[in-house]
Amino acid sequence: MEPYLSVVVTTRNDDHGRNPRGRFQAFINCLTAQCQRVGLPAELIVVEWNPPADRPPLRDALRWPANSLLETRIIQVPAELHGTLKHAEALPLFQMIAKNVGIRRARGVFVLSTNIDILLSNALMDAIAERKLEQGVMYRVDRRDVEADVPVDGSLDEQLDYCRSHQLRTNSRLGTYPVTCDGAPGLWPDDIADATSGIHLGEGWHMREGVAGEPYRWVSERAEVTLEPSATTRFLNVEVESNPYVVGSNVEFSVTDTLGGQLLAPMRLSNIFFDASTVQVTVSPATVQRQLTFHGRSVDGRDWLPPGEDRDGLVYRVRRLSWDAELSRPRYALEGWRLCHGSGAMVTPTPAGLSVITSQKNLLYAIEYGPIVAPVTDAFRFWITLSIADGGVIVQALDAARASFLPITRRFLRVGGDRTVCEISLDLAAGQAFTLVISNARVDGDRASHFVLHEFHGSLPDQSVFVADAPAPPRSPWARLKSAIKARLRRGPVTEQSTGEQTLPVSVTPEPATATATPPTPANPLQAFLVTNRPERLHLNACGDFQLMSREDWFALGGYAEFEMYSMNIDGLLGHTAQYAGIREHIFEPQACVFHIEHEAGSGWTPEGETKLRKRIEERGIGWLDHSVVSMLASVMKSVGRPLVFNGANWGFAQHHLPEVVPSGNAISTN
Repeated sequence: MEPYLSVVVTTRNDDHGRNPRGRFQAFINCLTAQCQRVGLPAELIVVEWNPPADRPPLRDALRWPANSLLETRIIQVPAELHGTLKHAEALPLFQMIAKNVGIRRARGVFVLSTNIDILLSNALMDAIAERKLEQGVMYRVDRRDVEADVPVDGSLDEQLDYCRSHQLRTNSRLGTYPVTCDGAPGLWPDDIADATSGIHLGEGWHMREGVAGEPYRWVSERAEVTLEPSATTRFLNVEVESNPYVVGSNVEFSVTDTLGGQLLAPMRLSNIFFDASTVQVTVSPATVQRQLTFHGRSVDGRDWLPPGEDRDGLVYRVRRLSWDAELSRPRYALEGWRLCHGSGAMVTPTPAGLSVITSQKNLLYAIEYGPIVAPVTDAFRFWITLSIADGGVIVQALDAARASFLPITRRFLRVGGDRTVCEISLDLAAGQAFTLVISNARVDGDRASHFVLHEFHGSLPDQSVFVADAPAPPRSPWARLKSAIKARLRRGPVTEQSTGEQTLPVSVTPEPATATATPPTPANPLQAFLVTNRPERLHLNACGDFQLMSREDWFALGGYAEFEMYSMNIDGLLGHTAQYAGIREHIFEPQACVFHIEHEAGSGWTPEGETKLRKRIEERGIGWLDHSVVSMLASVMKSVGRPLVFNGANWGFAQHHLPEVVPSGNAISTN
């Protein structure tokens, strides 16, 4: 009977990755039991590559199924044939060429390329056993890494129960991220939230990136955050950054809650004057876990990303999630604010606060508070609560001579309704004087802005530090400010927290996309080509552990590219090749996953072992296919509208007659 499924793996009887025979035996036992459970006729093709002369062959080293729906075939590639390849002495197994050997000789209607330390979930095997797989489709799954002590001789249920309860990390389309032992998303030691904060990430978050101490995560249009119960009201700070690669990019951001509905009304954040904004979400007490949902909508296209970046579906970045304790915030009288000399602004007291209409001159000072004298050397904070009716504003601090701006940090805290708090922090020496100023700031040029100043608080204990008889200030140097902001725009995106000029959202409700953001011009023709022909985003993460297609599709593609190097990213190249051959990608649901038994760090790719792995490869002088090269080859395929063919007609050693055995019921040998 023709098997419906051929499962192709490769290995040799050595000690690669710690206890490979134990992991392989668990794979054999699990696959055998699953084929019996669902009644699926299948074949397991084991390509035994370059078998060590001092060890027993695989047929004698493992237990093989007898009288099973899973037929096993061992195809041996002898050491003499291995020795004809470049780097044969440094690399004992050429994984992708070996898999081609098995794929080329497969008899199944569909062929799965996988590895010996992979266990298929029952949900995945159920989906395959429905026999609804289609030609012209590459099937992909998420991979869940589990601890190494899977019960090799346990029942199928015992093996999979262990996998579900001993998870380490998940490899999905959005990247690799840690999980709790039962599979819930977790946090890395250096992540955007502290693991002890009671803040947990759910679906919609990309993998952690950034340098040590400055992590960030890209976020999807919809992302989940779970909060542990609390008996008190808390304030969740979310440091949000729109597309950092484009000055003037915008993101519309809001937060909803399964318990309290809308917690943060939609607001637009832009990096036209700054790199990241902190919005604050008030979280009421709850006796149960609550789930927040972040909603983000970017007005930027993926073509505004630099070459090599692949971010469709990821619309903004979050740099930090943290709790903010309620600080003592003495309230100051709004009457202390006054018009700047020559500002041309109009100030009208109203029951809601000071209504300010600025001059039409952009970046001109409107109102000010001070001078203020610091009583001691310390860090001081001020909170200015405003609502914007039209336009935008900048809040700054001038030195005593009003000749330059003091370095400050700012963040914007949305506190409900249409109100936003601009928090100012600055370090001052005892006796140092300064003045706070609010200026007109519009991204669309010279037009008046309208805002209402509702409240003003500070960390200073009283107002005795204010100089009551300060002389009238001179006309503000708006031209110097405008030049500074233009310099910021020319400078382009930066990765560190900015202390330069910042603006409040142009509107408190979503608006149509504006033409304020300007995509960077590619520096050379190659960059322009790569941006124009950016390849589609595919699920290439850990793809070598599960790539399933019809036998005809494998033959049409000619298998994996037979590069004589380490196997890294060759499987990803196949994914792009299939895409441009008209083979569409289908990703099974998350529960239909595969489990990967953890191996020794550095023997295969893991986040923790990546440095060790790359060092080992470099020391052997083998080389690997870099991700950037794969991306460029995919761009070439997209530009010509067809796949690149890397192999000849004899791919998979088709010209060689290779010995084959069918083991049955053999006993495992001792080490």
